[in-house]
Order: sequence, then C-alpha cells, then structure tokens
Amino acid sequence: MKKILFPFHFLLLLQYGIAQNVGIGTTLPQAKLQVNHRSTSAIGLSMLDSAVNSSGSIEFRNVNNTRRLLMQGFTESNFNNGQYLDIKSDSVFVATFRGNGSVGIKNINPVYPLDVAGDMNTTGTLRVNGNAGADGQVLLSNGNGTMAWGDICTFKNYVRLISILGATWTVPAGVTKIGIEIWGAGGGGNLLAGGGAGGYVKAYFTVTPGDVINYITGDGGASAVAVTATGGTVSTCTVGTVTVTAGGGQGALYLTATNGQGGTGGNYSVTSGFLNYIGLTGGSGKSQERNFYQFNATTFYESCKGGRGGDAPNHPESGGAGQTSLYNTTGATLVFRNGNPATGLIPGGGGASGVQYGATNIGGGSGADGILIIYY
Repeated sequence: MKKILFPFHFLLLLQYGIAQNVGIGTTLPQAKLQVNHRSTSAIGLSMLDSAVNSSGSIEFRNVNNTRRLLMQGFTESNFNNGQYLDIKSDSVFVATFRGNGSVGIKNINPVYPLDVAGDMNTTGTLRVNGNAGADGQVLLSNGNGTMAWGDICTFKNYVRLISILGATWTVPAGVTKIGIEIWGAGGGGNLLAGGGAGGYVKAYFTVTPGDVINYITGDGGASAVAVTATGGTVSTCTVGTVTVTAGGGQGALYLTATNGQGGTGGNYSVTSGFLNYIGLTGGSGKSQERNFYQFNATTFYESCKGGRGGDAPNHPESGGAGQTSLYNTTGATLVFRNGNPATGLIPGGGGASGVQYGATNIGGGSGADGILIIYY
C-alpha cells in the first residue's frame, strides 16, 4: 500500500510546488523562487559550467518573442583579468564586466576602468575628482596621465595703455603671469617719402600681485615738406629687472629737391640675459613716384604717387597711404588729386609721403603713436 501512496503523494507535492511560490531557506517565499541566504562568506547561488571557456548563462526572454538578452560568464584564463561577465542580445554585444575591475561598453575586451567603443552622452555634469570646473573652463591633460579643469587661454583680460610722459600699471590680485606687446612710434613723412614704422617686442613674465610696471609709449613723428621729417620716439616697459624697448621709426629723409628716402623702421632691445621674448623691426617708408608721359601730340602729363608709410609689425596696412595726383604740364592745370597724405595708424605706423605737381609741394603725414598692451 505504501508503494502505491508514495508516488501519489509526491505528484501532489510537485503539483503544489508548481502552482505556488518556492522558497529555499524560507517558508514564506514572496516570488516564484526565493532564496534566503544567511551568510556573509558562503556562496548563496552558484552557476558552474564544464564547457570550454563557459562559466554559466542566464537568458531573459518573453515566451512570445524570439528576441532575448543573455547574461553569460566567460573564462579566458585562471586569472582575474581573464574572467568576464558579458551582457548581450541575440544580435548586439552590450557590455562586459571584467574580473580586474574594467568595464566595457560595446567593447569585448576593456583595458580601462570604463572603456567605451562609441560616442558618449550625458545630461548631467562631467566631474574630475568631484570637481565640475568653473564657468568657461575646459578639461586639460596634465601630461602625466591625469586631467584637470583649466582655462583654454592663459590670459583672460588685456589693457591698452598710451602715455608719452610715462605711467605705471599694477598687477591685479590673483595674477601671476602677464604677456606684453609694445610698439614704438612711427616716423613722419615728408614731401618725397614716407616715415618708418616703430619696432615691436612681445614678451612674457612671471609676476606677483601688486607688482608695479613702469612704461612709456612713443610719440609719433611730425610730418614735413622739404626737410627731413621727425622720427617717432621709443616705447619702453619695465617688469622687475627687465626692460624691453621698441624703437621709434625714422622720419623720411630729404636729400635734395628731387631725392628723398623713406625712413627706416624702428628696432628693438631687451635687458641682457632675458630670453622669453620675440622682437621685430618696423617696416621702412616708401619713396614718392613721379612719371611724365605724352597725352597727345601737344599735351604732356605728370603723375605723382605718394610713398606709403612703413607698416608696424603684426599690423599690415598701418602705414599711411600716399595720395595721387595728375597734372597737365602743358596747360599748367591740375587734372585731379585724391585724398591727403595719410598719417600712420596706431600702433606705430609711419606717415605717408606727400605729392608735388607743378610748383605745388604738399608735405607728408605724421607718424602714429606707439602703444603698450598687457595681457593678464
């Protein structure tokens, strides 16, 4: 009789288990399968697989769908970095968690703590060591494998200074580095040629907040007619023990009534031993051009084009532009004259030459003042 009842009781118990929740370690399971584990060291649930490289698989799939997600263990070697827990769908590799702590997103073999094969997007804040950076900062490499927030530009501000009598500028709080650009003044032009442009220096310094910087900016040279024009004066800036000087451009030379020469550009100099700079010489002024030609059988013309002033370094077209004229020498009449001899443009452009026609001589333009720009 027991041999008949036992299978019957077993079938009833199996049917009851299928219809109800199953508990392991609990008599009141709240899910189809609930495992209560009361140990901080022993393994609660283990999946072992004897197949080559496999260490167990769990499939997630709806009974009415062929699509699935698969969580699968993979053993490459008997080391932590050879253990993988992969998540993939039936068509796409999603992610892997490597035994050495590296996580790959769409990357089957990550070598970094987070190794992503593809684009990244976030609606939150990117932080480095808990720091989200300040307004306007970018993430920069420190060159040693670490990253930090920093300013993409060394200098955020600048000030443009002009003082032919000399003045001072005080380094603001929080500033430890400055850059300067300084131009000498341009020379004036005369009747026959343009003046030279001022010289130029660009330099960088380490400073302390509160340091006082002394400077003088050059005064543009005056124009002239039938004499040599006035040259521009020098611009200087002293930072600590270092003085940089941008020379003034030479005024246009008057040699004879028909022979003039453009002023040479200003030079530059720095205190001996200082190397953190570049210097450029200003451009030279150009001479006036005069040409004579026959208009018809009885009429002759004279054309005159004023020489351009020298251009300041890093500022093309800063030299004054010369005017032009056309003169009827037969009838002693001016056909046309356009513009006036232009002064040089700041910073440090040379003044243009004048023009002459018949008995009329028009002088050149004056040179532009020098300036100092401080970046901080």
